[in-house]
Amino acid sequence: MQELIANTQSGAAELFTPVFNQILSSAPLTSAKMTKIYFTEWDFSTRHKLQAPAIFYTTLTFMIDKTFRDEFGNDTDSLLKNSHLLYNDFYQILSKNLITIFDNTETEQIETRETIFDQAFLSSMRYLNRKSGPLMENWGWGKLNRNYYRIPNITSTFYSRLFMPDEIAANGAPDSLYCTVLNNNFKPVSATGLTGIMADDKFSFRMNYTYSSSIFSDFFYGKRYRVRYTNTGANETSYKTVITPF
Repeated sequence: MQELIANTQSGAAELFTPVFNQILSSAPLTSAKMTKIYFTEWDFSTRHKLQAPAIFYTTLTFMIDKTFRDEFGNDTDSLLKNSHLLYNDFYQILSKNLITIFDNTETEQIETRETIFDQAFLSSMRYLNRKSGPLMENWGWGKLNRNYYRIPNITSTFYSRLFMPDEIAANGAPDSLYCTVLNNNFKPVSATGLTGIMADDKFSFRMNYTYSSSIFSDFFYGKRYRVRYTNTGANETSYKTVITPF
């Protein structure tokens, strides 16, 4: 059960990676050869220490952007914020390799699937280089996928600004069960903040990020919180709660 609710397997990666590897085979760039190695050895899990998810999702996002921006213009930004809903449909477009979809009719040259992929891949390399430096081994998914869990408290706005919790590297991706959704700027906008398992005698749950921006909250980062309990009668059911922070 624990493995199930914390599953980080990417369905999109299983679909797209074979096609990406096929296109990368003809690319002479060193980064393309290294990327193919990362993709070949990848088990499609989106753990924060892995490089493959960072390269995969940035490349896929840039490819969706470059495929549709000539048709939708600035409206593409809204599309990218929900691009994970299009993964299956976009895979059908990609696998059929329809030139009419990838070609920009406003240019003289004919853009193919490979042309768009090359542009997206280079954009991904530049983005990750600026984000995490030139060494690909430092391009961990957790450098992009960073979160904190905030409990709103309108009575302590001033303190919330002074004591913001730290972002920490997180697992999961838009299409994984253990989920993190990114916007068009690769900023997390929603994520799985709490997971738990209940048994007859115990309820164990985990908050996956730092807890709250309010120092008055029982869940403020670094503050110890003891669960209060009372004695129960013989006919009543009692539960033990265990908070397990990262």
